[in-house]
Amino acid sequence: MDSLTSTGAVQATRICLDCGGELLPRQKFCPECGQRTSLSRLTLHEIVHEFLHSLVHADRSVYALLRSLLLRPGTVAREYVLGRRRRYFGPFATLAVLIGVSTVLSELLGFESITSSAPLNAVQNFLNQHVDLVVFVEVPLLSVACVGLFRADGYTFAEHTVLVAYAFCLRVLLFLVLLLPYWYLFRSNPASIGYAVAITWSAYFGFAASQFYSGNRLLCALKGAALAALLFPLQSQIITAIAVGYNMLQLL
Repeated sequence: MDSLTSTGAVQATRICLDCGGELLPRQKFCPECGQRTSLSRLTLHEIVHEFLHSLVHADRSVYALLRSLLLRPGTVAREYVLGRRRRYFGPFATLAVLIGVSTVLSELLGFESITSSAPLNAVQNFLNQHVDLVVFVEVPLLSVACVGLFRADGYTFAEHTVLVAYAFCLRVLLFLVLLLPYWYLFRSNPASIGYAVAITWSAYFGFAASQFYSGNRLLCALKGAALAALLFPLQSQIITAIAVGYNMLQLL
């Protein structure tokens, strides 16, 4: 009897390895932090399981994020702005990770976004190898445009950037999953890929805007698509201006 009582006392005072909270005998998850209580030595099986879980788990996973971005990007952004953030990956951290992966793969595969018969200067060469870094400039530019065109909704600049960042996440994902492999296999002209991205993503951003902003959904979609479409020639002008400015500095 004493041994059973002693064993029960030991079980009743188990400690969570993550937060140090007290665990009851049959608890499978810590009530304080949510970590599983039945942890043992880390194995390869557990690593593979966690990886697959992160990809396909229904509540918060890469699969769930991709599905949400495809079907309801504006709704995801609006819910995030309204405070329902635990269920989604953060837009800015996700975008930063995707851009990092895209930049590394583009460099490894030799993808070049700028095609020119003239020699490229140092700035253009850098952008050729780090094309998605331009996104860090495009996000605030498109957000500012959204502030002006959708000011009736009363969103702050930071709240507009949530929609824009989520939309750019899908743009980078499409580049990684579809466009970069297509270019690598068929060596098509990067300019044609750029046109395809511009048309598809402009329509997609219009779709996202129709879900995020209030008012007539068709009008919101048209305004969002127009803003996104204007971003591509503006991007080209910015890159050209930077390259020209760099050449002028070299001549001084």
